[in-house]
Amino acid sequence: MDAYCPHLGAHLGVMGRVVDGCIECPFHGWRFDSSNGVCKHVPYAAKVPEFVTLKKWQTEELLGHVFLWFHADGEEPSWKLEDVPQITNGEWKMFRRYEEKLTCHIRDLAENESDLTHFRYFHGPNLFVSKEEFSKNAGDTKWGRFLTHIWTPKWYTEDHKCNVDIDADILVLGRCPAFLRNRTYLRLHGPGLLMVRLECKFGVQVTVVSVTPEGPFQVRVVHRIHFEPNTTWLFRSISTKGYVNSFERDMLFWNHKAMQTKPPWQKDDRTVIEFRKWYSQFFSASSPTWRDMRDRTYEW
Repeated sequence: MDAYCPHLGAHLGVMGRVVDGCIECPFHGWRFDSSNGVCKHVPYAAKVPEFVTLKKWQTEELLGHVFLWFHADGEEPSWKLEDVPQITNGEWKMFRRYEEKLTCHIRDLAENESDLTHFRYFHGPNLFVSKEEFSKNAGDTKWGRFLTHIWTPKWYTEDHKCNVDIDADILVLGRCPAFLRNRTYLRLHGPGLLMVRLECKFGVQVTVVSVTPEGPFQVRVVHRIHFEPNTTWLFRSISTKGYVNSFERDMLFWNHKAMQTKPPWQKDDRTVIEFRKWYSQFFSASSPTWRDMRDRTYEW
């Protein structure tokens, strides 16, 4: 349901409560039926204004999240999210929750997986090089070259999904032992839910990444990192460290980039061009823009 009471705008999530199947506003005690949003009770009114309603939104509980469907034109859901039953039913426990706030457009994070050439330059050097060190020398040190990564990605789309299948091999001094050959699958569902699945000799890791815009060029990213049962604590710790370092490496780019609407495209940028066409399906002529948000902001 909408967060704000239609009476005088109190936030129902702050001190509001559920009473007899209704959401009760903490400010004046108005109650709204949780099944349809209709006002059912005003403690000081002789007649209940049933014409006053709270908008009800379609939601789904999945993957440890509550997802809400939003369409600028009010259209019904046209696609569904995919489940990972082992996560939803709690069989695979969350090892770590990791959150960051970024100053970029929500599309930038999604576009990252279609930018295949950046894997080589940004993620080739040792992923265990910290963000601070990488920002100084881009991993061009003895430690950065001791472990390197070879990424062989295949990118493709399916309706509301954008996918990358990656052979991700770890090289030690230029050679890849068989036990360091990995397979990574990226699955972007719609504009803001990414699932990252790593399969290797030591086990399976699945990370659920939710990307939520909180304002113009303000994005909240939450990672929930899960592992299949019986994986060792050492593997979980090392794999999580590499994953977080990889994300923080991209943050160096996202937090300082400019929005280029007409880049000088090159042949190897084909997948980025195709991605932008695919991503545009999640917007309509009624979708709010940055200018809309700016114009609605008070200037004193």
